[in-house]
Amino acid sequence: MRQPGFLFLLCITLTIIACSGSGLALSHQPSTGMDASTPTPFQPAATVPRPLPTWNGQGSDTPEGIPPEALSTSDGAYPETPEKVAQAFLIASQVAPAEMEQYLSESLKKQLNGSNPLSLLGFNAPIEGFALQTGSVSLETGSASVDFGLQIGGELTRRKFNLTFENERWVISGVEIY
Repeated sequence: MRQPGFLFLLCITLTIIACSGSGLALSHQPSTGMDASTPTPFQPAATVPRPLPTWNGQGSDTPEGIPPEALSTSDGAYPETPEKVAQAFLIASQVAPAEMEQYLSESLKKQLNGSNPLSLLGFNAPIEGFALQTGSVSLETGSASVDFGLQIGGELTRRKFNLTFENERWVISGVEIY
């Protein structure tokens, strides 16, 4: 039987691994003259998000400058984890909107009733940058949620992607805007 702290350590490890690949960095704040018993606050380092390349939907299937793995795994397969599915959906929204539908559950496709999957995101502007904030997975129920912070038009916003395990892969079953 696993010890209660094992799950906590596993979650922390997975969070650190996810953040290390997302470009999230921490920087130490200068001393405020507080004594050593007061914790020193940490703040995310200031970063300038690089814009994602855009695509006008004409020409080749993959826009120039976009590596094929941006929309799938390194071997060209469908993304295997909920966070990679949501990330591929966000990238597709900017570079290949026709690819977005493959990441949606059958029930969400029916709800859209032929509407553009871009409508799920609630904005019509280039994404200037994004980073995974939080995520949780329940293998027992076959559900997951991942929360991404996005910068759009100089403003910070968040999107929560709810996913289900359907037909042997993770698919987006809903997007919450907040």
